[in-house]
Amino acid sequence: MGHAFFVRGLGCALFIYGGIQMDFSETFRTARLAKKLTQQQLADELNMDRSAIAHYENGTGKPHFNNIRKICELLDLTYDDIFNE
Repeated sequence: MGHAFFVRGLGCALFIYGGIQMDFSETFRTARLAKKLTQQQLADELNMDRSAIAHYENGTGKPHFNNIRKICELLDLTYDDIFNE
Protein backbone atom coordinates (compact mmCIF):
# COMPACT_ATOMS: atom_id res chain seq x y z
CA MET A 1 0.00 0.00 0.00
CA GLY A 2 1.35 3.47 -0.83
CA HIS A 3 0.38 7.09 -0.90
CA ALA A 4 1.02 9.58 -3.69
CA PHE A 5 0.73 13.33 -3.83
CA PHE A 6 0.72 15.68 -6.78
CA VAL A 7 3.69 18.01 -6.67
CA ARG A 8 3.37 21.13 -8.76
CA GLY A 9 5.48 20.80 -11.87
CA LEU A 10 6.11 17.07 -11.57
CA GLY A 11 2.78 15.76 -12.85
CA CYS A 12 -0.10 13.84 -11.39
CA ALA A 13 0.55 10.84 -9.18
CA LEU A 14 -2.05 8.25 -8.27
CA PHE A 15 -2.56 6.25 -5.11
CA ILE A 16 -3.62 2.63 -4.81
CA TYR A 17 -5.59 1.82 -1.65
CA GLY A 18 -7.15 -1.60 -1.24
CA GLY A 19 -7.04 -2.18 -4.99
CA ILE A 20 -8.88 1.08 -5.73
CA GLN A 21 -7.02 3.79 -7.59
CA MET A 22 -7.28 7.16 -5.86
CA ASP A 23 -6.34 10.60 -7.10
CA PHE A 24 -4.52 13.24 -5.06
CA SER A 25 -7.62 14.72 -3.44
CA GLU A 26 -8.91 11.32 -2.28
CA THR A 27 -5.45 10.29 -1.10
CA PHE A 28 -4.92 13.49 0.85
CA ARG A 29 -8.32 13.24 2.54
CA THR A 30 -7.84 9.53 3.35
CA ALA A 31 -4.46 10.23 4.98
CA ARG A 32 -5.86 13.18 6.97
CA LEU A 33 -8.82 11.16 8.22
CA ALA A 34 -6.56 8.24 9.13
CA LYS A 35 -4.71 10.63 11.46
CA LYS A 36 -8.07 11.80 12.87
CA LEU A 37 -7.31 15.42 12.00
CA THR A 38 -9.93 17.96 11.04
CA GLN A 39 -9.28 20.23 8.10
CA GLN A 40 -8.77 23.09 10.57
CA GLN A 41 -6.29 21.14 12.70
CA LEU A 42 -4.20 20.22 9.66
CA ALA A 43 -4.39 23.77 8.32
CA ASP A 44 -3.21 25.14 11.67
CA GLU A 45 -0.24 22.75 11.68
CA LEU A 46 0.66 23.80 8.12
CA ASN A 47 0.17 27.51 8.89
CA MET A 48 -2.42 27.93 6.17
CA ASP A 49 -6.10 28.65 5.82
CA ARG A 50 -8.61 25.81 6.21
CA SER A 51 -9.93 26.61 2.75
CA ALA A 52 -6.57 25.50 1.27
CA ILE A 53 -7.10 22.05 2.79
CA ALA A 54 -10.64 21.99 1.41
CA HIS A 55 -9.26 22.88 -2.03
CA TYR A 56 -6.75 20.01 -1.83
CA GLU A 57 -9.55 17.61 -0.93
CA ASN A 58 -12.05 18.76 -3.56
CA GLY A 59 -9.47 18.74 -6.35
CA THR A 60 -9.28 22.47 -6.99
CA GLY A 61 -5.86 22.99 -5.41
CA LYS A 62 -2.56 21.22 -4.84
CA PRO A 63 0.10 21.85 -2.17
CA HIS A 64 3.20 23.78 -3.03
CA PHE A 65 6.39 21.73 -3.14
CA ASN A 66 7.65 23.49 0.01
CA ASN A 67 4.74 22.05 2.03
CA ILE A 68 5.35 18.42 1.06
CA ARG A 69 7.89 17.72 3.84
CA LYS A 70 5.56 19.06 6.53
CA ILE A 71 2.63 17.11 5.08
CA CYS A 72 4.77 13.95 5.22
CA GLU A 73 5.60 14.57 8.85
CA LEU A 74 2.04 15.32 9.91
CA LEU A 75 0.44 12.44 8.02
CA ASP A 76 3.23 9.91 8.73
CA LEU A 77 4.13 9.50 5.07
CA THR A 78 7.51 9.17 3.41
CA TYR A 79 8.72 10.69 0.15
CA ASP A 80 8.59 7.16 -1.28
CA ASP A 81 4.91 6.99 -0.28
CA ILE A 82 4.23 10.33 -1.90
CA PHE A 83 5.97 9.55 -5.15
CA ASN A 84 4.81 5.92 -5.15
CA GLU A 85 8.34 4.57 -5.58
